[in-house]
Amino acid sequence: TPEAVVTHFFNFALDFYDLMRKIGCVVYLKLSYKEIEDRLGDLTARGVALKNGQTLKDLYNERCPLYEKYAHIVQECDHKRVREIVQELASQANA
Repeated sequence: TPEAVVTHFFNFALDFYDLMRKIGCVVYLKLSYKEIEDRLGDLTARGVALKNGQTLKDLYNERCPLYEKYAHIVQECDHKRVREIVQELASQANA
């Protein structure tokens, strides 16, 4: 059975991103800023750590290029149900 690591990739060193690419398939579940903002709601309650003066938009703009750079697969997830996302990923895996 293949092994899996599921992570949100938040505050990891770049070495970790490289390691993840070497040991497995990295899938970036891509959401627009608006979708993330709507889903997160209260940032404090959700445990989102921002630097002093940093906004969620700043964090989003900082992280998205990293996620796209290190991902083997970028899966668009806006306005999709989990089942649809899984089916799309499965079809990519079988291609």
